[in-house]
Amino acid sequence: MKLISVDVRYFHACVFKIFEDANWENFCRYQGLDNLFGLFTKMDAAFQTEWLKLLSHLGPVFSYFVGCLWDKEEYVRSKAYALIRTLGTLHLRSAFRCWEAYFLTATDRQKMSLVSLMIQLNALFPDWQVLQWESLLEALEMKTTVDIIDEYTHSSSTRADMLKEGINVPGNDHIHCSPDPQTAQSENVKVLMLTLALQMLSKHLSIEPAQIYRLKFVLVQYMNFQNCELINNGGEITVEFDILKYNPKNPSQVAMMTACIRGLKKIMDSFAPLPAETVATIASDSLEQNKMNLAENSSPGVHFIDVVLKMMNSGVDLTKLGHMMLKAWLEIVLIVVYKHNILDREYEQHIVTCMKQIIELLIEDISEENKLLILEILKCLLRRSDHLTAMVLSKQILALGRLMTKLGVRNSEPIYLKAKQFLKSAFLRFAVAGLFVLMFKNQAVSDLHNSEVDLFFVLRTVIDPEDIIPDEDVRGEIVYLRDQPVRDVIDKLMKQQMDRKAFSTVLHNTSRYVETVHRHPYSENILNDYARFLNALIKYTADWRRADWNINPVFTMSAILLREHPYHFSILLPPMQAILRHGLQNCNIQVEAIAKLMVAYLAIDSIPGAQPNNAFVGIIVDELKNAVSLTTRLNKDTMLTLLELVLWDINPIGQEWYTKIEATILGEKAYNYHRTSFFESKLIQLLPFFVNYMKKVSVSQQFTKKDFKIHSCIAQLIVAMCLKDPKLMLEEVTECFRFLNWFILTLLKEQADNLIHDMVNYEIVLTELLVLTFNTIDIDCHTPDFNFSYSPTSKRLLLCFLLLKSYILLKLRNGSVNTDVTLKSQVLNAISFWMTLWPALRKLLDSIEYSTLFMLDKDTNRSTYQDNGVIDHLVSLDDFRKQVEKLKEMFDVPPIEVPAATMINQLFLELRDIMRLEAESIIVQSNNRALAQTMTSTY
Repeated sequence: MKLISVDVRYFHACVFKIFEDANWENFCRYQGLDNLFGLFTKMDAAFQTEWLKLLSHLGPVFSYFVGCLWDKEEYVRSKAYALIRTLGTLHLRSAFRCWEAYFLTATDRQKMSLVSLMIQLNALFPDWQVLQWESLLEALEMKTTVDIIDEYTHSSSTRADMLKEGINVPGNDHIHCSPDPQTAQSENVKVLMLTLALQMLSKHLSIEPAQIYRLKFVLVQYMNFQNCELINNGGEITVEFDILKYNPKNPSQVAMMTACIRGLKKIMDSFAPLPAETVATIASDSLEQNKMNLAENSSPGVHFIDVVLKMMNSGVDLTKLGHMMLKAWLEIVLIVVYKHNILDREYEQHIVTCMKQIIELLIEDISEENKLLILEILKCLLRRSDHLTAMVLSKQILALGRLMTKLGVRNSEPIYLKAKQFLKSAFLRFAVAGLFVLMFKNQAVSDLHNSEVDLFFVLRTVIDPEDIIPDEDVRGEIVYLRDQPVRDVIDKLMKQQMDRKAFSTVLHNTSRYVETVHRHPYSENILNDYARFLNALIKYTADWRRADWNINPVFTMSAILLREHPYHFSILLPPMQAILRHGLQNCNIQVEAIAKLMVAYLAIDSIPGAQPNNAFVGIIVDELKNAVSLTTRLNKDTMLTLLELVLWDINPIGQEWYTKIEATILGEKAYNYHRTSFFESKLIQLLPFFVNYMKKVSVSQQFTKKDFKIHSCIAQLIVAMCLKDPKLMLEEVTECFRFLNWFILTLLKEQADNLIHDMVNYEIVLTELLVLTFNTIDIDCHTPDFNFSYSPTSKRLLLCFLLLKSYILLKLRNGSVNTDVTLKSQVLNAISFWMTLWPALRKLLDSIEYSTLFMLDKDTNRSTYQDNGVIDHLVSLDDFRKQVEKLKEMFDVPPIEVPAATMINQLFLELRDIMRLEAESIIVQSNNRALAQTMTSTY
């Protein structure tokens, strides 16, 4: 020590020569260990007090001693290990005090090797506190203070230089440029010191609570959390900090983050029994309450849970962290979820947010190893807390569904198997808690064709037929998992508060589940519950508007259940009939859903006890009969749907559509099934109702496009029936222009040539009807009538002329398709037809006086054109003569040939306009009556 006090360089040179000798044959290091061992074993309290100022010079000497534990020669390593284990507690403390003194005076370059040795020695002997907490924390805090001063001193100039060079400068990220050696050494020392501190904490070395918070404060600063504060409020110390800013392109920050994450992982995963002194401080009255907690181990990680959660919830793009860094982050989260108290209400929302961030990674482009790690985290969360799992379960199912859908048929991959295992566990755990209602509610109808996720593929894959929900039974029978979605909806749908759109979504997805995942078999209890569900659904939706919800999935689901359980028809059929009537009267229906019900009845028509006639067909026929006879007012969309259903059934064009429906519902039975029409035998009883409906004026206040389609469908049905049986051509067709127009135009559109030929045979009757109408129409040409267009005379005249044009097209069509040359000539040159009509037409024209068309103004030599008794505008005589000459030229110019289909469509449009005019005339006449009553009461 006297030599050291004179000049320490000679002493260090001697030690260096011994322990840095490269010649292993000299045994210098081996022998030198004895000297160093003797040196440190002779240290006592008096020695330390006497040579206190020189202890720092012994620090490098102890470093050589410790370094021999990892010497390249085995005999040196063995001896060093034996000697260092021989050191007593007092000797070790003395040696560590020398190390501490050396640490406090060492440069950054010296600290790098010193702290590295401390880390290695502490890892080898976890119980040894190689450096006092106070010294280590002060060094860390000093580095933090220097960094803050440097940031404020150099940030402005650095940013200016970077901006000049055109480099993008993030607002809160550390600006990185090539560091000088001194800065690099300082950064490396920070990393090493923090690594040592976190490692010592993970080894449960004695530390004061205030020191833990100081270390936590240093940690969040080094990790680059924003706005870090260490708050001491009357002895209660807390650390507050904002979100993490992390730049994965900054090597310095990446190195620091790596050290922090590794240290955090050790801390979070480190548990030890509670110290005896801690147990002794617990009051006796609370000892019993804390009995369970005492049985568990304590961990310093409880102070850092908020750091881990804030790190994950800071909005850092986790996909850009890199494989190893992301793996380390996920491993810390796994430790927190698996080993720590995540049920604390303080962490609940942060854990949920963290889980959502992690779940989203499953569908990102990350490594398979990290995806498996995420699945393990979710599995641990499911085991630890039903409450927290439920808060993110929908997101989990969606993400795993997308993952499994993406993998498709690659069902042997570990990710696929792990995802399936997790989903099955989740389904079994939450099946009886309304899980499937929630899933069906969140699966939008618009997502059915989404290629990213197929919910029903996932359900079909995850749920196996033998899966049983544990500890559950319903009326004495075990509950199979694949039955639970339907049971869930039946039991809970109408008990939950949800809007009607969501209600319809649940029904739609339940139907899809029955159709694509689990068609049969269902137990008799479920079928009975389903029957009660249908009856309850009718009452529940009785006052709903038809636009509020969609009943059609119920029809589809009912059809499948009836088809797959035909011997339970006595249970299912009555409520299905009731729900069909309810749907026809109060809901918007789809033709496919109704057709599926009718087809499903084919599965039970041969079963003893079932009605031979299709019950659903009977309901449709009754509704149509009541609607066209105006007994009940059926919605136009519903009526049009039912008419299309009937029309496609008897029309050859609709056979393929019905065949597809039958294949969907009947399955293999459809291949051996010879299709017969549902409505062909029922139409004969509907024919008179259809004819009467076509004769009557539309009851709608406005003749809409839907009204036109309804009349068109009924006309096509009448024509179709007459095609099958020409004897149904009615003799009373002379009674109604409206019916004749619909009937003739539909004959032309459907190209029913046989009926067209038969219709031409009624030419005499038709001609007499037209002549009689033209002769009996009474038009007062002397008295203007503003409402003439809405008068019965006007409508009769319009229908009469439309019938004339329609019949002319009918004659032309008959002549073009008739092969009899003589008869064809007679048809096309039917002079008698026009000779019969012309006198009546001329009489009608002659009844219009010339003076009522225009009158001459003597002063201006202009004619006043009068329309319906109202003076609209003046026309000169010369202009009027020119118009007349143009009219005459029309008879000299050859006619333009227009396709027959175009002419037929044009006449249909005219018929639609006439029907609209009839509907409007009802309103006009009603207004006129109201006005007349008002005037009468006034005068």
